[in-house]
Amino acid sequence: MKSIRLFVISFVFLSVSLHADEAAKAPTDEPGKAPAATEAKPSSSGAEKVYTGEALKVKEQVIALFEASKNVNKAGESDKARGVIETGLDWDRIAKDCLGNTNWNKQAGANRDQFRALLKKVISKTAYSRMDSFWTDSTTYKFQKIDVKGTNAVVKTKFNVKDDVLVLEYFMQKKAAKWVIYDIAYDDIRYSENINEQITAFLKEGKFAGLLDKLKKRLAEIDNAKDDDDKAKASKKS
Repeated sequence: MKSIRLFVISFVFLSVSLHADEAAKAPTDEPGKAPAATEAKPSSSGAEKVYTGEALKVKEQVIALFEASKNVNKAGESDKARGVIETGLDWDRIAKDCLGNTNWNKQAGANRDQFRALLKKVISKTAYSRMDSFWTDSTTYKFQKIDVKGTNAVVKTKFNVKDDVLVLEYFMQKKAAKWVIYDIAYDDIRYSENINEQITAFLKEGKFAGLLDKLKKRLAEIDNAKDDDDKAKASKKS
């Protein structure tokens, strides 16, 4: 089951290790912040809760993203599926949270744009390359909770993947009329916080240009791995 857990770690959020031995730090709740309000009613059968209002909209959006993620590598469906996923994430918020307010404010717009674009490609391509091993015929999931408070929501989902059990929390916000994901937690670890710690440590000794080079290097590694995989598949068919 190690491979499945590694998939989750790389998908949620970033397979860019700036410090290989960097320990992940579990986030703490913000002091004085009230828990999110939920819009759910327990069903009489004891099955999954019945969600209404904004909580139902959140659930429908997450399901749409799950369904799209099953098709990211299918011929004739991949472009549409990837479009659904990429527009279902708040890349501006992800980039800013991963870089951190201090480092974000230090950079000019061009640097921010380049960082955001590289980060998006690394996250997306890493995830797409491993979707097939995650979504199998035996993979199931169930929503454990959907808490909505104003324009923020937290979705806790339990996955059963190849006899392994994984619990992920999706952090979402409403932008215009759409709910989008800006962070994910695994084993109570917020990955944007984990990546921010690595980036902050890196920038204490290195320059922002070096950070961009790290992302470019990781992106090249992903592309090279895909090319090798495609060649291997083509060789098997011939």
